[in-house]
Amino acid sequence: MFKKFLVAWSLGSVAALGLWLSSGVRGEPASAYAQPLPASKKASPTTVQPKPLKQSLAEHVPEPLQWQPGKIWPPPTPRASLDSEIFAEASTRNAAALFDGRFRDFGWQAGKPSATPKSKASPPWAAVKLKKSYARILVHWTASGNSDYNQTTYGAPGSYAIELSENSTQGEDGKWRRAIEVHNNRVRTRSHVVELRPGEVFLRFVVRAEAADCYSYGVQIDELSIFDMGMCRQGFACDTWAFVGDSITAMSFDNAAAHRPGFADAVQEGDSRRTPVVLNGGIGGENVAHIEQRIERMLDDNPAIYYWAIGIGSNDSAGNNTQTQPFRQSLERVVKHIVSKGRMPILARIPYASDGQHETIPAFNKEIDELTKKYQLPVGPDLYMHFKNNPQQLADGLHPTDEGIIALQSLWAQTALGLKP
Repeated sequence: MFKKFLVAWSLGSVAALGLWLSSGVRGEPASAYAQPLPASKKASPTTVQPKPLKQSLAEHVPEPLQWQPGKIWPPPTPRASLDSEIFAEASTRNAAALFDGRFRDFGWQAGKPSATPKSKASPPWAAVKLKKSYARILVHWTASGNSDYNQTTYGAPGSYAIELSENSTQGEDGKWRRAIEVHNNRVRTRSHVVELRPGEVFLRFVVRAEAADCYSYGVQIDELSIFDMGMCRQGFACDTWAFVGDSITAMSFDNAAAHRPGFADAVQEGDSRRTPVVLNGGIGGENVAHIEQRIERMLDDNPAIYYWAIGIGSNDSAGNNTQTQPFRQSLERVVKHIVSKGRMPILARIPYASDGQHETIPAFNKEIDELTKKYQLPVGPDLYMHFKNNPQQLADGLHPTDEGIIALQSLWAQTALGLKP
């Protein structure tokens, strides 16, 4: 029997989110940092009668927001206004974390649905009510127990659905329409455009199965962000950003508390009408050839992401490599592929490194500058000059410190705030 579930649970339950990616950009495999808590720390089953949670979700956005070409660009994607009641299937825990704006915490703990006999239990779900009817929204989920975009071990779902209802009252009742269904998911974060019918104000995220390599504690999703796409054209949530690159990208856009204010915070500070969507597509150890191999799948998996912010080249230039032409050719193919899909690529200059192994970065940055000019792209941030002028913001001569990560995101925000129609 499904019940309304009190979502304010203790954080001491399933798995420690752990430490951060330590190698990455030089190509070493990312370490498995998420470790189970000692047995004494595991939460014991509760018998408290579940109730709906009532609390401020910090989702309010001033209305109305008007798009005036030339004054606001890109068209804003405000967070959808949510009801304060959150519901979840009774076997799950901490569903409030899905909407609290905090990343890299324990999140919503949905368990291992594939291990539950279907005849005895329904798949785990969490549901929330929208405060008004929307025509089109973007639903963006993140499983931040994982560091790399293509890592699913620490809590990513393998199969899931997004459902809508116009007559539910507590998530389990009412008639539901399945708007999105995904099988064989292989990433830690993803976004979906959802078209709503009149009156559909209840949204439910249903986990059908954990990822194939998911560890024993099952699915843990730390944030489920919902954005209003009503002011966007051609199906794009225009103020949407995917950051694609190596471990420097993966570290910088994880939204951890130590890395805030982040990109979205800085953009909103510069223009309070904007609330950018941020997808972290960084993978430790990657070079431009890796991005070329995976960019098509990323574009297809995230059709509403318009800006594709590329930060790559630290690995390509490692060892003081002087061969820039393969880098340029591969990066140009990435740019052309993104443009062919109707999206906008933006290229950052490779960050300065003081480790003695990246002395040829200026030659690679010259290729980036020429491609930006050739394809008339917005000029990306100059990460090289920033870190050359601030070498104290490099933790190991290559990866940025927490201060450096905040600065890197701020430079990207300056780029976003300077965009023209």
